[in-house]
Amino acid sequence: MKILVLIKQVPDLESMPCLDEQKGWVKNSAPLKYRMNPFDEYAVEETLRIKETIDGTCVDGLSLGPPRVCETLRRAVAMGVDRAFHIDYPLEGFIPAQTTAKLIAGFAGSAGYDLIVAGAMAEDDMQALVGPMTAEILGVSCAVSVVKSDPDPVCKTVRVLCEMQSSRRREILLSMPALITIQSGVNRPRYPSVRNMLRSRVQEIKTVITAEPVKDFQKYTQTVSLPKRSGKTRFIEGSLGEKAEKLLAVLAKKSFLR
Repeated sequence: MKILVLIKQVPDLESMPCLDEQKGWVKNSAPLKYRMNPFDEYAVEETLRIKETIDGTCVDGLSLGPPRVCETLRRAVAMGVDRAFHIDYPLEGFIPAQTTAKLIAGFAGSAGYDLIVAGAMAEDDMQALVGPMTAEILGVSCAVSVVKSDPDPVCKTVRVLCEMQSSRRREILLSMPALITIQSGVNRPRYPSVRNMLRSRVQEIKTVITAEPVKDFQKYTQTVSLPKRSGKTRFIEGSLGEKAEKLLAVLAKKSFLR
């Protein structure tokens, strides 16, 4: 079985990223650091669990972006991914989901993957579009917000359990090739083993040169800003009973109570 896991490198929020209001994205300058998209960590773990249960499974990792994304790919190799591929796209800043999906589909279209796995969304833009768009371009079946997957390489199917609204879940049987996006919290991403960490240092990361022209997508971002602090606090005065009545009225007005 051949699996491709999609990995995105995102700014590490602990490094306190600064915004470039003119370009409408995060400033790529110190002290900014990058890390693997947390949602994709669950996707990587899901593929490795499939690899451990189905003999002969090969897991490839794919990331798109400038050369710095290779460090994140090495992290995936250290976790247990077999091979790593980098779609060289040197643009720093926002890249529309349509462009990303087109480039991923161009790589995966002729590679013969049985299953493509991605995180439910990216931490930086939270669009949740790349997975479904890639599936549409490739013309393969797709399921999103998957909390459990059970592929059957003999029958060429994958049975998934998807998280729906209002805590509901739906079981779907997909024919492979298929693409699924993994919901966060469905597993516990493993720490890299010493053996795989040593392997990741020497592992070849194959660079894919795309024929797509590099474009500046600044016009697609209207504005980017940090959330503003409201600082609004209301003190409820009165006796204990009066405070309780007033608090219930506030909660009811906010639709927190029925």
